[in-house]
Amino acid sequence: MIGRTISHYKILEKLGEGGMSVVYKAEDTKLKRTVALKFLPPHALGSEDEKRRFLREAQAAAGLDHPNICTIYEINEVEDQTFIAMPYVDGMDLRHRIEQGPFKVETALEVSIQIAEGLQAAHERGIIHRDIKSANIMFTGRGQPKIMDFGLAKSMDWAQVSKEGTTVGTVAYMSPEQSGGEAVDHRTDIWSLGVVMYEMLTGNRPFRGDYEQAVIYSIVNEEPEPVTAVRTGVPVEFERLIFKALAKNPKHRYQDMEDLLVDLRRLKAELDSKELLSRSGIRVKHRKSRVSAVLIPSLLIAAVAIVAVYFLKFQPGEAEGAPIPIAVADFENETNEPELDGLSGMLITSLEQSRMLSVLTRDRMFDYLDQMDKNDVTRIDERMGREICREANVNVLIAASIRRFDELYTIDLKAYDLRENKHLFAAKEEGRGKASIPSMIDKLAKKTREELNEQSVAIQRTSENIADVTTPNLEAYQQYFLGEQYINQLKHKEAREAFQRAIELDSTFALAHYRLAYASWWGHEPEDLQRAQLQRALALVQRLPEKHRYLLRAQNAVAVEGLQEGVKILKEMEKIYPNEHEMIYNIGDYSYHLEEYEQAEKYLKRALEMVPKHERALNHLTVTYRAMKDYDKGIEIAKRYADVTRSPEAYALLSDFYINKGEYETALNIAKETFEQHPESFPVANQIVRGYLMKGEYTDAEAILEPFTSDSMDAKVRQGALNMLEAVCMYKGRYRDALSTADRNIEGFFEAGDSISAAQKHITKAFVYAMGWNDVKSAEAELAKALQYQDKFAFSKKSTMLMYDPDREYWMNIACISALLGRAEEAERIIEERLSDSKAVWIAQFLVHGAKGEYENAAALADTILTSGQDWQKQIVHFQLGEMQYENGELDRALVSIDGLHESGLVYGPRALLYPISMNLLGKIHEKKGDSRAAIRSYEKLVSLWKDADPDLPLLQETKSRLASLREAETQ
Repeated sequence: MIGRTISHYKILEKLGEGGMSVVYKAEDTKLKRTVALKFLPPHALGSEDEKRRFLREAQAAAGLDHPNICTIYEINEVEDQTFIAMPYVDGMDLRHRIEQGPFKVETALEVSIQIAEGLQAAHERGIIHRDIKSANIMFTGRGQPKIMDFGLAKSMDWAQVSKEGTTVGTVAYMSPEQSGGEAVDHRTDIWSLGVVMYEMLTGNRPFRGDYEQAVIYSIVNEEPEPVTAVRTGVPVEFERLIFKALAKNPKHRYQDMEDLLVDLRRLKAELDSKELLSRSGIRVKHRKSRVSAVLIPSLLIAAVAIVAVYFLKFQPGEAEGAPIPIAVADFENETNEPELDGLSGMLITSLEQSRMLSVLTRDRMFDYLDQMDKNDVTRIDERMGREICREANVNVLIAASIRRFDELYTIDLKAYDLRENKHLFAAKEEGRGKASIPSMIDKLAKKTREELNEQSVAIQRTSENIADVTTPNLEAYQQYFLGEQYINQLKHKEAREAFQRAIELDSTFALAHYRLAYASWWGHEPEDLQRAQLQRALALVQRLPEKHRYLLRAQNAVAVEGLQEGVKILKEMEKIYPNEHEMIYNIGDYSYHLEEYEQAEKYLKRALEMVPKHERALNHLTVTYRAMKDYDKGIEIAKRYADVTRSPEAYALLSDFYINKGEYETALNIAKETFEQHPESFPVANQIVRGYLMKGEYTDAEAILEPFTSDSMDAKVRQGALNMLEAVCMYKGRYRDALSTADRNIEGFFEAGDSISAAQKHITKAFVYAMGWNDVKSAEAELAKALQYQDKFAFSKKSTMLMYDPDREYWMNIACISALLGRAEEAERIIEERLSDSKAVWIAQFLVHGAKGEYENAAALADTILTSGQDWQKQIVHFQLGEMQYENGELDRALVSIDGLHESGLVYGPRALLYPISMNLLGKIHEKKGDSRAAIRSYEKLVSLWKDADPDLPLLQETKSRLASLREAETQ
């Protein structure tokens, strides 16, 4: 490009390159001046319509004439190359200038004013920049700042930029609404200028992260560190106006650039006259009387002493600076208007914005009522509130009442010190009409925070109007309030209906949208419905209280990016809300599904310390101990779970632990006794079937399953029962019945739109064909059917309900069966291309080593799998290793390996196929050892087990032949 002439511009040198443009220094051969040419790649402009729109907007920007805006000389297209000609600024951009160190306060203020003046001129012409950042501010040789790239931002294909990985710097300056893909107005430039001002004063951006989504998360959810905490000598007023520019809600920002300029210019005038006090400790000296010199310090000492005593009284004492525990009783509603019954929830939400208070939420209060065996309580009056506070070790109780006189509403609030059993303070608010009630709640929350000695700057910074973060519609709020009550009672269907009614009354009620998605999650609604509800809630995320923003973004992260991302967000939340029960439980829940069991145990135990009868925490801690194989602790928690809930699911888990300990009779007794009372419970039936299978009572197992496979049964239950019936058929050698059962399940998966399960079921059929008849052709046909679902995996692979990666599972199974069929090279290719970054590679590599006859490599990898692999992987290793050891003449080791398969408590999965086959292998091992009696017993066991098996199974025919030969040899 250098040396070429484009139009009438001779390219002199390359100045720089970004994700969406390349800039060259050039000579304007017509006007004999030095210019900068910015070339835009074709993909940046999209379609022809988008290109025309870009040209119109760039031409409008070219009409801007202001000393702080870099003028656009020309927009042109030559040889399919679109470029913009502008003055060549021989200077440094603001980004590189900041890298040399923070600006002096006076310099930062002067630069801010000039940038704001340039933006104001653009806004007056209806032009929004949309990409204000330090890299887009250039300084001339005289130090004058100029705003670059007007007219570019709106037309850029930012999705393409993101793909090229160049926008982390750009994203850091985006407003919350812009980073969320929402429509923006001139206030997005005000936000971005706030970021630039913060950066000039501190040397750092206010919102940071290692990758784009982390930065966006910080922008939407986190507050920047105060400027005055990063650097001394910065006027408090400068910090205030920066934080006002950085208000997450556009309504709370400066509403136009002129308002910001007024404050900036006033600040400059005050600095120039040396009249402003700053947090630096530097003060303008004033002469003062002897009285004030003595009296004021004395008063300050007294005030500090009073505050210290107060905080010593109201801090719980576990840690210095710990939040004050506080609870809110239900309002005494004297208006006879039911839509005002839920006002305590509004006040709780408003108070939760405080970092100084630890507010006992209403659902936590009901958890304590449950612990107190007061399950029948539906309303928390002052008396009941006091009892709950004593149980929860809460220091302060708020009680309030609302009355009505014609159109005048009055709320009276009283605060009580429950340790000293005395009245703390009272507050009263009045307003005309119901529409005034949310603002009355705001004022009462502010008054409460002030009375509890929270600093005014903290109150101002963390206070949002309750109507903005809930709803101004009190009928809608009452429906939301009811929905929360239903969630506390685990009535998810009723909760969904209440939240839906709230949304019908106020479609912008973000909290109701979020809780609807939450209730749908726990009610196991279809995933596409959950996603749609999450997206609606996310679109309104700015109207959520901060705590719920974290919870919503965590839930969405799980749906979109996986559980690990959800945990990251919740751990950020933990820094601000360390005692939020739902957050603590969710970290434990997600950690369990991520197989991070020690972390799961830690957080689930914390959740139970807070709410000892929390059913979901009891359930997840129980299954966590099962995964950890800590059966004694598991039995202890399972018994506690059963005592709390008396649910069949709890007793099913208790039975499960005894099966895993090998105590089959105890397990069966628990399960059978429970099944008599709950014959509809499939989890209990499952444990009975497991017990029967471990004892070899296959016919009894099949009889238990039969009713659950009926077409009239719930689809999920039927699918589970068919899976188990399929395994029973495999144990009994009825492979054709197993295949037809799998087909029944595939039909059900089709009806439910469950492509993942359908694909896995075809893979199971492939294994049956391969292991049962060595039928490679049929196995390949089933794999081809599974492959057709691949385009649907990406949509579901990290969904809200799916706790594994189906794409990885699919290719792992393909690699495994390829290796079993002797196609080692194909399996190795799949491992390299699809599995190299996951634990799934272990089992596939093990089978490849076996297929290639690399016994030592296989044995070494077997140790890793048997130590750290999953149970189903261990079953395969036990069997395949036994076969290798048999072929290698290591007969005693082979017997140990097969024993490992037989002792596995996982009765489904590979064991259903491998256990019967292992009987044949055991017989051959004993034959080779010269123990014909042991060999006969093994063969007889298989023949007996397979008395109703498909007669054409090669292994059955071989076993009968070997058995006949041994028996004949015995008679001779």
